[in-house]
Amino acid sequence: FGQLGERIVDLAASPCGTRLLSSSVSDIYIWSVEGNLERMVVKPEPWLQRAMISEQGAKVISGQAGEWVFVWSRFIMRVLAPSATVMALALLPLGHRLVIFTAADGTVWNTDSGDEVQPLEGTLSDTRDAAASPDGRMVAACSGQSVRAWEPATGRLVLRGDSPAPPFSGPCIVAVAAEGSFGGMLQARAGAQGLGRR
Repeated sequence: FGQLGERIVDLAASPCGTRLLSSSVSDIYIWSVEGNLERMVVKPEPWLQRAMISEQGAKVISGQAGEWVFVWSRFIMRVLAPSATVMALALLPLGHRLVIFTAADGTVWNTDSGDEVQPLEGTLSDTRDAAASPDGRMVAACSGQSVRAWEPATGRLVLRGDSPAPPFSGPCIVAVAAEGSFGGMLQARAGAQGLGRR
């Protein structure tokens, strides 16, 4: 891999595993897995929080500090403007739907039109990480003390877990297994505390 840019703030892989994305404080680079630079996206706003890439690298999503999410395709840049500070993002398969978690709520957005599609019920106020299952049937988010999972198609809350321990102030990580249904596995970890379902 050649020049990665300034300080790296995020790394991501496309769901198909053919593209890598590296984000610095000023630019986003898309690489082939062989290490060849394919393209660079210049972000219009600083303070990137999170970046992700869709299947085959067709779309790049960058969440900025504040109330902006940018969706980049080869020919257009679309700006999604939630009503509160962006906390976490989860991109559904194929990149046509994006779940944006803000300080106030969680909402499914259409990345092609820029429209809000579906609010999520019972969201967290302190979301720190989010993930979607590979089949797109479940999206999950975690805070320092709780984990939630929803069906993004309906916005229905399908799983709620709360730790009895005091809230954890550090980062948390959530992941959803290949089967996004109830038979799948959801795992969240906040410090030494873990919440899980099989």
